Amino acid sequence: MKKYKKKSLEREAIRFNGENMAEISEFTGGRILESFSVQMMDQISISTPSGVAIGKKGDWIVRADVDDFYPVSDKTFRESYEVGDE
Repeated sequence: MKKYKKKSLEREAIRFNGENMAEISEFTGGRILESFSVQMMDQISISTPSGVAIGKKGDWIVRADVDDFYPVSDKTFRESYEVGDE
C-alpha cells in the first residue's frame, strides 16, 4: 500500500473507484457499512469513531490512526498530500 505525506504527517490511503469495495474493506478492517447509488456503486459509508462518514467515487480513504478512517476529496488530497515511502 502506498503512503502519502501531509506536511510532516504520513498516512496510508486508497482511492475509492466504485469497484474496489473488497480492497477498501480489507484496508479499513471491515469498517465499510455500505456502498450505494442509483445506477452504480459511487458512494461509500465508513464507520468512524465520530460517526458515519460518506465518501464519493474518486475520494481517498485515509487512515488517521489504527481505527480511524475518513474520506478526503481528490482535490483536497492532491493539494495536501504527496507520495511518501511504501
